[in-house]
Amino acid sequence: MAAKKATVLGRFISALAGAALLVAGCSGSEPTRPETGTGSVSEVTAQPITVDTTPPVESGVEISQVVTLDYQPGSDGFGFSNYGGGNAPAALTVNLARRLYGDEQACASINDAGECTPQPVILQLIEQANRAMAGGLCEGFAVLSLRLYQEGATANLLGQEAIVAALEQGDPRIAAELAFWFVTQFASETQAAAAFYREQSPSEIVATLADDFANPATTAGYTLGLYSAEGGHAVTPYAVEAVEGGSRIYIYDSNWPTEDRWIDVVDNVWSYALAATNPTEAASAWTGSTGTLELTPMASRQPPFACAFCPRDDGKKSMTLLTAASSSESQVSLQVVDDQGRRLGVFDGELVNEIPGAVYRYIATSNTSDPVLILLPASVENYTADVQTLDDSTDGAISLFVAQDGAAARVETTIADVTDETDDEPVLAVTEDAGYEINDLDEAAVDIADQNVSVSIEIVDNQELAFQFAPPPDPVEPPESDAIPEPGVPTTEAPAPPVAPQIMLSIATDDGEQVAEIEITQTEEEVPEEIVIEIDEEGEVEIVVEEIEARPATIVAELRELVEERLAEEPGEDDAWFVEPEEGEEDPFILDLDDDFWDEETWEDDWYDEEDDWVWVESEDFVEWVEEDEDGFLAELLDDEFLEEMELIVERTEELIEELPDRVEGEWSDDGWEVEIIIVEEDDEIELIVIEDPLPPIEEWPEDPEDDAHDDTLDPLPEITIPDWEMPWDDEEDLWQEPELMLPEWQTDEDDDWPPDEDDATPDEVDDADGPLADDGEAPDEEIPEPTEPPDEVDTDEEVPDDEPEDDEPGVDEEPEEEIEEPPPPPPPPPQPSWDGGTETTWEDLADQVSTETETTTAVNVTSTLGFNSNDGYWYQEVTTATTVTETETVSTISGTRLRTYSWYCYDDGLGNGGCDEGTSYGETQSTTTVADPNVVSANTTEVVTTIPANCSQGGWTGFGDWCIVGNWNTDFPGQRSEREVVTFTVPDDPTVTGERRRIVIEAESNLEYAQFNTTNQHADPYVYLYEDDDPDLGDHTGDLDEYTRGTFIESDDDGGRDCSIGGDSHPCNNPPANAVDEAEFPDDTIVGYDEPRPVIQNTSNAWDAEIDRLMEPGDYAVEGTVYNANNSGWYRLTISDETEESSGS
Repeated sequence: MAAKKATVLGRFISALAGAALLVAGCSGSEPTRPETGTGSVSEVTAQPITVDTTPPVESGVEISQVVTLDYQPGSDGFGFSNYGGGNAPAALTVNLARRLYGDEQACASINDAGECTPQPVILQLIEQANRAMAGGLCEGFAVLSLRLYQEGATANLLGQEAIVAALEQGDPRIAAELAFWFVTQFASETQAAAAFYREQSPSEIVATLADDFANPATTAGYTLGLYSAEGGHAVTPYAVEAVEGGSRIYIYDSNWPTEDRWIDVVDNVWSYALAATNPTEAASAWTGSTGTLELTPMASRQPPFACAFCPRDDGKKSMTLLTAASSSESQVSLQVVDDQGRRLGVFDGELVNEIPGAVYRYIATSNTSDPVLILLPASVENYTADVQTLDDSTDGAISLFVAQDGAAARVETTIADVTDETDDEPVLAVTEDAGYEINDLDEAAVDIADQNVSVSIEIVDNQELAFQFAPPPDPVEPPESDAIPEPGVPTTEAPAPPVAPQIMLSIATDDGEQVAEIEITQTEEEVPEEIVIEIDEEGEVEIVVEEIEARPATIVAELRELVEERLAEEPGEDDAWFVEPEEGEEDPFILDLDDDFWDEETWEDDWYDEEDDWVWVESEDFVEWVEEDEDGFLAELLDDEFLEEMELIVERTEELIEELPDRVEGEWSDDGWEVEIIIVEEDDEIELIVIEDPLPPIEEWPEDPEDDAHDDTLDPLPEITIPDWEMPWDDEEDLWQEPELMLPEWQTDEDDDWPPDEDDATPDEVDDADGPLADDGEAPDEEIPEPTEPPDEVDTDEEVPDDEPEDDEPGVDEEPEEEIEEPPPPPPPPPQPSWDGGTETTWEDLADQVSTETETTTAVNVTSTLGFNSNDGYWYQEVTTATTVTETETVSTISGTRLRTYSWYCYDDGLGNGGCDEGTSYGETQSTTTVADPNVVSANTTEVVTTIPANCSQGGWTGFGDWCIVGNWNTDFPGQRSEREVVTFTVPDDPTVTGERRRIVIEAESNLEYAQFNTTNQHADPYVYLYEDDDPDLGDHTGDLDEYTRGTFIESDDDGGRDCSIGGDSHPCNNPPANAVDEAEFPDDTIVGYDEPRPVIQNTSNAWDAEIDRLMEPGDYAVEGTVYNANNSGWYRLTISDETEESSGS
């Protein structure tokens, strides 16, 4: 632990130094996008500031536009992309579950070799978790990269002497660790912390990150969850920046490990412009607001975790955990409805939560179909659960898991089965009295677990499975007796050991016929068992019982065993969860067990040990938030032990903050991280002081050191511009070493041997010296005192050099006495520092960012043809509906340039010390977006042809606005006025219409031309009658004469629909104008029997058309259509319309 602490502290110190530069020099600089190469962000280079060395600088607010951790995606992120898990070694195992929940909750027993026999419910949880991670391990990537960064040394955890980016993808240790940290998002403690931050707005989350990044010594370490209608995703934030109009969060995204990624926050709305849930998908934009962006601190991920669905110590019911994972590319949803009708889930495309205390969320995997997790409060005892896909897709498999009070059930079937609209019952129904029911599944595998027993059974042919967990009656104890047993007389047997809860199963057909009833009972002393129930076609039940075996004691041994089983299996196409790898695609893991990665010695026993040194600045606010919800959802989700651990984190965090008096307290605004500071000089050094309290009086400010060596007649030191320092903070060597000062030679008498050498001086004389060799190793600012009489004795064993005059030589003492009487020479001027430098600014091109947007459009075209069937003598309409689905791709290219500033400087302190350096910073970025024309990828057309009757007597008229045909083509019906076809209709009662009457228009249109009257022709001269219908009953159709009784006559018409005039000039019936048109037909309606398609009615003269147009009261009516006489029999079109104007003037 000491080595780790030292490493972490080193990173904290370097990061704090970087933060100091940010605070000191970012005011007045342009917003920049931090960069140190591909996929990383560095500290912004500080701009020069001018400091006067005499008076202190006036205090003020300094703004840093970028606040960042020392985290760099190029080295601290993994060098390979996110991938799917669920198969060993990237899978949750029994030993990883022991880390997750502890041995007491995960194991039924542990033998002397340390091998764990898992609880059956834990085995089901492992299977469901592995199904869930099949879509991706983005949560594991985000957490593990941050954890390795916080530890400061990869070798501490994974045994590889390398940075995280250099770790090999195939290393099974990394795969197992990614799977473990992925599953921590299932934990109730993690869920609670995420819920705490989901209540924060996106802008508040930016401020939380800024405070965390500005103080690396107390950083909590956050992962960031993003959720939208397209799925969920987890990333690692490491920097925030103030940009125009809002803020920007820089992230490590495991889907794009070598590319820059960021999230913009403007007006409490976040957007991820280049987002995709899966690295194989095209990127698209994500956006959201409060509730769709969440932080999860590392302090909430410290195992072992409490089991939210396990039995509670207080005897109360636990919460219910529901999860659904699928192999489909379509997003699945759960729909829960309780016995009060309250809903939870996605209904009609909208997320609904009407159950207080319930949680509905996606598990971040980066797949297009993220698993769903639901937590129901213990008060919800009766409910149903169903599964749907948001786009009505039926491809793929589904795994549904439910657990409460230590018992669980898992159902695996196909999505087509659970979404079958012909089944009107939900997949799962739960009641307090009857237990669990699984309904209407064609074929499903069901696993049930409770205490020491696991039951597997398959249901087929829409069978219904009901099962219940119920404790049997208490065992009968023998009567107590004080009598001493006599020899040879048997004693009363001891009571039977307590039995575990029973599982009672019932299987029935869809019609309710009982197939089998099974009851399972176990004693708590028995070893865990796995029971497989098989039922043949005759209803015979076969039960196979096997003990659940203990798992190997180490992670590597268990993974080796699982990989061996995996290599021996050959998954086939009948496995709905099996994904055929693409050609040339390799498994992301090393499955060769002879590889060095699988050596037991490589897997050290403590490579995954957790350290109890978590820090979380907002832990106290979190505890208060939990305590405010004393009787709600959080009280069920969290146990007292977790809250006690949170209190320890609160205390640890407060102690650490007290030990760090330089903690930066600031505030994130639209301009960036605002910190109030003063800048003063102390011994020629610039010092930044963070102001947390009001400024003290000016007389209490730090004073300049006295400088007796200079008087007022000398010019003050010139202003010094501190250059743009760019320091490689990752180096562990301290670059700020004090320089060796070269002092000028002072003019003294050649014969003067004072001051003595340092080796000749006494310790007290050295300590008290204010000369060039003072303790601090720097030249003092005070005036060097005038040489005085040397001491009588020198504490040294060295002899006085021969070329130096002895102290007692005659005549030596007389000359110095005369020189002392002379006035001392003036001191030499102080050395003058100098600085020189320059900058060069250019625009450089950035790599194009290309995104592809796919759009699918649907066009429907309906055409109709009218034809006569000579076999039965009726007209028929053939309607063709053509649906064309077109998929287009639009490619957008963002081309950008950024301002690059190259700076150099040389500095001399006037004493011969100094040096030169150079650096590069980046400023404004300009970009243009080019959108190419859409490209058609595919176009598919499907046609549906429907044939419907068209004669009025067959029910060809279906409602107002529709038409039907009266008569036929090649027969004489109707051949006289008494032969008629009937259409019945009803005028609705509408109080909103004036007088409650509606305008009904009846039109009889024929192709009979003016000159064709009384000639042999297929077109008729229409004649129509309007009657009341005294039989209000509805027939099979509108032309059904069995339900029509002719009532009162209302009106008849012969040629009232004529638009032309006989003998007139405006529109003569015998000579219609060329531009005359008929009324619009049914869309694209044509009649067959001609060389070219033509409309059904093509007679613009309308010389013989009939029409009735009148206001009619509510009631039942009928139109009887016939012909004028036998000489003008044939066919025509009858249309009945409701032309009522919906207004008060109707």
